Amino acid sequence: MKINEFRQNSDYGTLKNDTSGNSISASLVSGTDFNISSPLLASATLNVGTINAGIRARGKSSKYTPWANGITVYSDFLYSIPSLGPTTYTGALYCNLQRISANTIRLTLATEGGTGGPDFRIQENQTITFVFSTFLSPFD
Repeated sequence: MKINEFRQNSDYGTLKNDTSGNSISASLVSGTDFNISSPLLASATLNVGTINAGIRARGKSSKYTPWANGITVYSDFLYSIPSLGPTTYTGALYCNLQRISANTIRLTLATEGGTGGPDFRIQENQTITFVFSTFLSPFD
């Protein structure tokens, strides 16, 4: 058996690949305002797969070259606080791919949350892309 025929998080071979070569992307857009009390910056959904299917994925940011294996990718993004002048800050960007129903997956891009505070403004364009496959467990 070849190494790419195994799930990343187990030692058994994958069976009944119900999709392959799927891709999903979400983007941050420069000039978009957000508030720290609502840390979700962008999301995308896609209909795919079957019930109880696991996800094997790799993701990357348009800001950086390498791909990362897994359903979570970390990046960073530039933002400003318009009420405080032209200073630019760097924030953490958490990119997560998850199954939200039997046949739907969602990609979310979020930053660290908090309470209250001023409005923030994204200062760069960035696209996060995941390429994934879904697999049925041999134990189902």
